[in-house]
Amino acid sequence: MAICYSISKNFNCLAHQQNQILFCKWRDNDIWTLPGGRAEPGETAEETAHRELLEETGATLKNLEVLCYIHCFMFNLEYWGIAYLGEIEALGHPLDLEEVSEASLFSHFPENPTHPGPFENQSKALYLAALRKLSETKDY
Repeated sequence: MAICYSISKNFNCLAHQQNQILFCKWRDNDIWTLPGGRAEPGETAEETAHRELLEETGATLKNLEVLCYIHCFMFNLEYWGIAYLGEIEALGHPLDLEEVSEASLFSHFPENPTHPGPFENQSKALYLAALRKLSETKDY
């Protein structure tokens, strides 16, 4: 018996401002997610995080740092990535309006978050890790 699965390399960017974390809302299913996505050819993980954040939220960052490394298996998919944390320098409007309808800062985890199940649990864990890191540094 063969088990088939794919590998996904994603990079998330948790952007903060005044004790709030930035989420984006997807147009096709009306759910809130943390900004992020896959690297383009030749792009570093950090460059991907900056680009995805700008495209999905219109935000630019300063003081970007690694929050954590992610490696898990979900739905026959090996998923690994890096979650970054950074301070919002400027907040504009999403550039990718075909996929994202809006971006907003939240002081709590959104009521209609990413797909229920493992992805929601992962998003909550990243959100809580960001808040914990910010409370440790007193930099929010």
